[in-house]
Amino acid sequence: MSKYISETWEWSTGDPTDHIPVVYSIKDGRIASIDSDGSIEIRRAHARLIAAAPELLEALKWCVGSLKHAHFNDAHIAANAQGDTENAETIIAKAEPKS
Repeated sequence: MSKYISETWEWSTGDPTDHIPVVYSIKDGRIASIDSDGSIEIRRAHARLIAAAPELLEALKWCVGSLKHAHFNDAHIAANAQGDTENAETIIAKAEPKS
């Protein structure tokens, strides 16, 4: 994980009658409550995505590192990989605090 996120995040609705999913970590407690106008299925989908965000960010960083060190025999594939890497780095920059 990163220096800002020390563990994985989980999500739960508490009990089946609760319609407000909560994203949390054992160490830090509640991170977000998903209370929107959408259906419970949509709120649960948002909670799952938020809970997965730290792991998705780390996976994206790993992919960028792998692409930067890959060697492509085809110039078109290499250009696409460079463009994909730049797009991924832009997304990573959105998620990380500014220095």
